[in-house]
Amino acid sequence: MGRKTILLLIVGVLGAYYVYTPLPDNIEEPWKLMWVTTCLKTMTHLIETPFFQLFKAKTNKSRVKPKQITIPMTFCQDGQQTD
Repeated sequence: MGRKTILLLIVGVLGAYYVYTPLPDNIEEPWKLMWVTTCLKTMTHLIETPFFQLFKAKTNKSRVKPKQITIPMTFCQDGQQTD
């Protein structure tokens, strides 16, 4: 029972440390801003994990790359474009 309590306390402290963001005093609803910040921080960390990097690499390979088209442009001496 003692180990579970200590583990719960450690997880709670680490969770509060992860969620906490220092905010100025003039914010009307700080909990909403902390919620959005935490969600964005979590999504950023998930995207940066190796698993999602592998998934991202697989999806990029399946896309068709557009062909590059070069259009020759000729200019006169005075800088005007000609057809």
